Amino acid sequence: EQALINLCLEEKAAGRKVLAYSTYSGTRDTTSRLKTLLTQAGLKVAVLRASVSPEQREDWVAEQVDRG
Repeated sequence: EQALINLCLEEKAAGRKVLAYSTYSGTRDTTSRLKTLLTQAGLKVAVLRASVSPEQREDWVAEQVDRG
């Protein structure tokens, strides 16, 4: 987790955005925890849920980028 936070902070400092993938293990929702940790580190975070259809995911990502 700390390595991901550090990476995201470094990329932000360089003016780049980060897209991180997390696989649901079937027992824990890691995305909620990661969102909390990254937000606490001062980063803007959005979580793409499985409820967004594959056809709409590219548009969803573009919309999140537009929002900052």
